[in-house]
Amino acid sequence: KTFNVEIGKVGVDSLSNVFDANGNPIEHNIKFSKTFANINLDDASSSFTFILEDIACSDDTVGALADEVKDKIMKLLELDTSDTSRIVLRSMICENGDTVITTTTLLPPSTDGGGRSLRTTSSSSAAVGTERLHSINLFTKLRDLSQEQHQGGSRLSNPK
Repeated sequence: KTFNVEIGKVGVDSLSNVFDANGNPIEHNIKFSKTFANINLDDASSSFTFILEDIACSDDTVGALADEVKDKIMKLLELDTSDTSRIVLRSMICENGDTVITTTTLLPPSTDGGGRSLRTTSSSSAAVGTERLHSINLFTKLRDLSQEQHQGGSRLSNPK
């Protein structure tokens, strides 16, 4: 899909104008067209900062909590244990002794890489829905759970 952009004075009553670096008005509007990229969500990954509160940690032990943090993300996203390799945690830090912050990447679903698995493909897409497995949708689910936490109780908070 293509879209057009026009910057400058539009219509008779428009007050906006485009100026050069010296403050001189540019006489003609700037016009250009762009095409949206064709993105294949099957191959997309998403990276974000994941913050897990109410978890005892220290600078010395935060690295050992990687499996626990990954497990928490897996449960929140309701992922199967076979999807563990889709979650990559980097630069884990402990803040205030009770908060773990990590850069998290959700990788795209793995493929068999050449083997024919017609039964697996058809049954998984029918039962689960291919879109649900996209890393972008998984990130959106985490974001929505986080927003629920700010509005009230949520599955994101750790019981003490």
